[in-house]
Amino acid sequence: MPVKHLYGKFTGKPIPGSVSRSILDSIQNNQINDNLLLEYEISKEDLIDLKNQYQARVKDSSLIENKPRHYIFYQILKEKFPHISWRIIPGNPGKFQVIFDFPLINSVPPSILSMLLGRVTLIDEVVLYKKYQCTQAVPSKIIKPIDKFIKEVDAVYPTESHLQLFLDWIFSMQHSKKGTVFINICPDYATEPTGERHRPYRHTFAFLGDNLGQIAMRIVKALPVFVRLLQELNVSPEIVVGIGDFEAFSKATLERVELTENEFLSKVSKSLKAFEAACSQLPIKIKTICITGLCGGKQAWLDKIDEIINSFDKNDFGNICVDDNIFLEIARRRKSLYSRWYGKQTKLEAYVPIAKYQAAEYAAIGYYAANTFDNCFVLGADSSLFGDFYSYLCPVPTFYLKRYYY
Repeated sequence: MPVKHLYGKFTGKPIPGSVSRSILDSIQNNQINDNLLLEYEISKEDLIDLKNQYQARVKDSSLIENKPRHYIFYQILKEKFPHISWRIIPGNPGKFQVIFDFPLINSVPPSILSMLLGRVTLIDEVVLYKKYQCTQAVPSKIIKPIDKFIKEVDAVYPTESHLQLFLDWIFSMQHSKKGTVFINICPDYATEPTGERHRPYRHTFAFLGDNLGQIAMRIVKALPVFVRLLQELNVSPEIVVGIGDFEAFSKATLERVELTENEFLSKVSKSLKAFEAACSQLPIKIKTICITGLCGGKQAWLDKIDEIINSFDKNDFGNICVDDNIFLEIARRRKSLYSRWYGKQTKLEAYVPIAKYQAAEYAAIGYYAANTFDNCFVLGADSSLFGDFYSYLCPVPTFYLKRYYY
């Protein structure tokens, strides 16, 4: 059974394990070394209190029979920190191996005495260890920064399979030092404030701007934290940001924002330059592209979308575990946005072709990104409903930030 991983911080001078064992022995033998107390700022009052707790329990012989020599201290510790645990593996007569699940501080467990004397405070459990089976054998120096990143940027907790793909991506990066982070952003569609805390903006699609759209702004704010995560994981991938220039090929979209295709693409180009400017102070270079540049242009893109939709129509969903019902579910959850973008419909089913077409676009992005860039990983900030479709034609590890718009 996998152990629960905890973390903590020191609130007093740490006491090394060897000193801890020596002092615990001295309590049991009623011989305390005053020099050790002074060096590690341990008061006699604290040790007298610990000794009294020990003596109150040592009268119960069942606590010490066939147990490690410090077992009573483990019991005292358990009362202070109910979440900790240990396993005892018998060895030669009178010998035991004790494996603790102690909080880690800088990836190292504190000593028993540091914890008994209140010099350690537990901090939040690392959710990833509790939530995912695939994390159990992964060192805390990898899991802890990822866990912190998810909380700090308000990311979506991935599926087990996507987290495993992400961990595999990290391991391969650490081994080969080659890899790419691909980020898909949308054009700068008009929005309005909602007054809602978790979704402060709503797209109106009244016009198309040439600055940062909602997704781009979400990415810009998260990138410094993401770059710090990469540094903590000791990986240095190339970061590529692609903008959805293919949305200029939609007649309905062009009519909605009252632009020609060339005018739309001109604004998209300016949005890319705005993104570059917003990221200019990052300690890592960001490369920006138009997404259809990955496949050779408009016609190749449209041909690929048609090919993927034909596969969908045959209930062929490639590498992802979904069925045709997924499109109705996407339509249901994006009905409000679709009605503002493409016009209000009386029946939910009328939005299904839109959902299917968008899913095909994500599948195409995943395909071209994975076949263009080394060891590709996708960081997304749009709708996580489409996250699996990046892996439609080839598995692509994907991480999503929660979206702040609708």
